[in-house]
Amino acid sequence: LSVPPELGAAYAQAAASGSTLWRELLQTRVGTPNLADMLLPAPQLPVFAQLGPAVSGAIAALGFAAVSLVLLADTRLETPYPSGRYDAKEADLYFAERPGALLVRSLDLLRLGLRFGIALFIDWRFDALERNEKQRATELVVLLTRCGATFIKIGQALSIRSDLLAPAYIAALSQLQDRVPPFSNEVAFDMIRAELGLPAPPPGASSAEVPSAFSSLSAQPVAAASLGQVYRGTVRETGVEVAVKVQRPGVLEAIAMDMYLIRGAAGLAKRVFPWINTDLVGAVDEWGLRFVDELDYEMEAQAAMSFRDEIGKTPLASVVCAPLPVLPLSSRRVLTAEWVNGVRLDNAQNTKGDIGRLCAVALTAYLTMLLETGVLHCDAHPGNLLRTDDGRLCILDWGLVTAVDGELQISFLEHIAHLTSRDYDAIPADLVRLGFVPAGKEDAIAQAGVAQVLAQLYEQLAGGGGAKKIDVGEVGRTLTGLTQSYGNLFQIPPYFLYILRAFTVLEGIGLQNDPDYSIIDACLPYITRRLVTDQSPRSRAALRSFVSSQAASGAGRQIDTRRAQQLVGGLSGYASATRGVNASGTSEEEDAVAIGARLLLDERGNPVQALLLEEAARVVDAVLRDYAGTVSSMLERAGPAARALDPLGAWGVAKRMLAKEEEDEEVLRTVRSLLLGAAP
Repeated sequence: LSVPPELGAAYAQAAASGSTLWRELLQTRVGTPNLADMLLPAPQLPVFAQLGPAVSGAIAALGFAAVSLVLLADTRLETPYPSGRYDAKEADLYFAERPGALLVRSLDLLRLGLRFGIALFIDWRFDALERNEKQRATELVVLLTRCGATFIKIGQALSIRSDLLAPAYIAALSQLQDRVPPFSNEVAFDMIRAELGLPAPPPGASSAEVPSAFSSLSAQPVAAASLGQVYRGTVRETGVEVAVKVQRPGVLEAIAMDMYLIRGAAGLAKRVFPWINTDLVGAVDEWGLRFVDELDYEMEAQAAMSFRDEIGKTPLASVVCAPLPVLPLSSRRVLTAEWVNGVRLDNAQNTKGDIGRLCAVALTAYLTMLLETGVLHCDAHPGNLLRTDDGRLCILDWGLVTAVDGELQISFLEHIAHLTSRDYDAIPADLVRLGFVPAGKEDAIAQAGVAQVLAQLYEQLAGGGGAKKIDVGEVGRTLTGLTQSYGNLFQIPPYFLYILRAFTVLEGIGLQNDPDYSIIDACLPYITRRLVTDQSPRSRAALRSFVSSQAASGAGRQIDTRRAQQLVGGLSGYASATRGVNASGTSEEEDAVAIGARLLLDERGNPVQALLLEEAARVVDAVLRDYAGTVSSMLERAGPAARALDPLGAWGVAKRMLAKEEEDEEVLRTVRSLLLGAAP
């Protein structure tokens, strides 16, 4: 197309003049400053001077129309969540009045995502993925940062998965944990004053003046993340050193819009792919509920205090902590807590070589939250896990938590016990109770050989190394075959997403320290301790399942020597993980002896004593039957003399009643094995 140069220049000048204005207006309304660059292209792009007045005019009209939709939208609702918590129906009403804002955000995400996706496709097409890895990793961090808090959270979750992503991506994404670009001190300090009811700066003073409640605050944030940034300071009245977290302005509406769009996409995906059993919309709602709750710093303070109280009642009290909130200097958008000196858990150079111990402590602490206290910290990226100067594990940032009810806790306990003891036959029933198998699919699960498929998968996981050690292709082909024969058997219950997030991050930290780390085996210390102390009938049944295996005769289960030793080893590991930092070291053998003595001599009784009494009765019965068989053989060899001693044939009747069965032989073999294993 041919256009007069002066017309092209005039359009470029108009675009340049209008770009700044529209950018400012859009930033005020929807926090999307780069829309002007997308719809009102920069004048230095020569292509737009060659498009002709018709095409240029159409582009300009589209830009002005989209912007007008944003600026002229009805604003009767002032916030997407008037109740203060995530509510999909409230968000529907709010964004129904803002179609322009949704259009802007959708186009912006599409533009940014397509640009990166096309770059990756070109790299793949020309075999340049590895060569351009560092550049693409940097571009991905920029992309996620520009997309906002929702997508930064996704990047944080990926940043620790060294078994899934290349090192260049791990290194780049780790910046999202606490090095997101900060907002200005003036905005942050003004928010502190407004939230805490502090006086404004004196006339003529800058907003960057330190708020009056503090004698000092760091000149720059010490950490900046997706939802807020943290300053190090000192409380004026007490002199206590504190961390002051300030929420990013406008973050609630940005998150609400993303959740609205993601929820719509989830509903569309469910309609397009009806064979998916998982409640995608429900999963998004669960995510949204916790995500929005994370913006309420008063709830975060209460969660941290609750954790401190609950963990103080457990053996972990001396090795795990959380910062104490300063409630008088905290609000919904500002949180003040005691300052904790320490280094990140993934900073192996500065953890004095005990990162392996701290990984064990961390996993034990998270299992305690999941299966005992019932409130799980779900934001377990390395920036939130510190090794304190005195060697303890400190868990930061309690905004993202999820509650786990008692019924779910015991079902998880059973499931993890079955996993760690390799009792794979019990797995299908566990999956039904936990909601991973839809109602009505129980028979299909039993017929489809799911136990064998999961046994293969769990054995690969138990072998260590994370997802990279799994034969994904083989597992995928097997599951596809099951789906073709029985339909889709599996679903992901919405409650599980945050639990999965927490433990995959912990596994990622473990894999960074040890490439062969196995999270299933690492669960053993806590699970064994819980099984031997929990008095509930289901826990006792899980304990029996843990230490026994199916008898060769098929007649019930027998104590398994290997599993019994595994139980003792797990208890020793728990003692090691929960031992105070300054406590004197003992060997695993000494730990095992001490734990065994406490269990056997506990006057209150415990599941181990009950199990031993039950097994003792079976052993006595088997020994008596064995003895009866021996006596019977002696009498038979004695001939007529023996019959003279028993003229009524009473011994013959007793012999038939006390005849040994295969189960008795197996009990005796187990006893002999245990005695040989205990021999010096």
